[in-house]
Amino acid sequence: MCKAVEEWRQEERDEGREEGRMEGEDKLARLINALIESGRNNDIAKVSTDKEYRAHLYDEFNIT
Repeated sequence: MCKAVEEWRQEERDEGREEGRMEGEDKLARLINALIESGRNNDIAKVSTDKEYRAHLYDEFNIT
């Protein structure tokens, strides 16, 4: 494949990954804020390490 095309494809992948990271950070920040507002500070540490629990809380707080 042409080097220019491969470089373009890599740049597109990198941009997509960065967008995904930013969306994930925003989603986690909204969850943490919801937990703080609900007085559930103890859950904050757990969501940072437990993916299943984090997914459960995303559903519970309707965070998409």
